[in-house]
This record gives sequence, structure tokens and C-alpha cells, in this order.
Amino acid sequence: MSSRIRNFWIEAALLIALVVATGAAIIVSLNQPLKSSDIELAAADLRSFAAVGRLLADQRLTGNLTETFFDTQVSLLDEKVGATHKTLSDSAVEPKAEGDRQLAADVAKEVSAAIQQLKSLNGNEPEVMGRFDELATKAGRLEDRLKQ
Repeated sequence: MSSRIRNFWIEAALLIALVVATGAAIIVSLNQPLKSSDIELAAADLRSFAAVGRLLADQRLTGNLTETFFDTQVSLLDEKVGATHKTLSDSAVEPKAEGDRQLAADVAKEVSAAIQQLKSLNGNEPEVMGRFDELATKAGRLEDRLKQ
């Protein structure tokens, strides 16, 4: 067997081993329950999402966004919040973190509702901006508490 063919098979075996190891790591991580640190990251995401929602409402109020850009960004934001809510709602959680998970899931649901208001703005931008401010503060408090 030539060295080229042998090297090919060695490289192929290493690639297969790498793919299998990566797949196994993903499966193991998906089956582990959420920890407080995972919920803390979700709370940080929710705080950021609320801040982005507020900024989008503000920019729309001042006329600095095109309708297409606004709609696209709101849709993307809605998808991200939905994914975070799904993770918080559907994942197993360590028993000691159940209360925090529920609180974070509730905040995600509220952010999602605020995004629905954002989609149908009709002069109520200041009200929606205030709601996003409240939610960013709420998520930030949860995040800070979980850091400790």
C-alpha cells in the first residue's frame, strides 16, 4: 500500500472519529438539565432582546428605520425570544433552579408579548418602549441574582 493511500485512510478515520465525538458531545449536552448558569445566560439574552425591542420602537418613532428593516428585525427578534422561551419551557432543569427557570420563562413570555405589540405599533411607541424598559430591568435583576 502506498503512503498516499495509507494517509488517506488515516485522515478518513480521524475525520470519522471527530464527527462521532462531536455528535456524542452534542447529544450529552442536550440531555443534561439546565443549571443556574444556563438560566443566567438566558436572562442576559432576554435583557438584551428587551433592549433591542426598545431601540427598534424608538428608532421607528423617530422615523430612522425603513419599514422593511423594521419588520425584518422584529421578526428576527421574535424568533430569538421564541427559541429562548422554548428552551426554558421544554428543558429539564436542576431541582434547585426550577423557580429561576420558571421566572425566566415568564419574562420570555412577557418579552414575546411586547414584541407582538411592537409588530402592530400605531402611535403607542412610548408605551411599548416603557414596557421593554421594565422587562430589561426585570431580566437584569434575575441575571444579577443568578450571578451570585
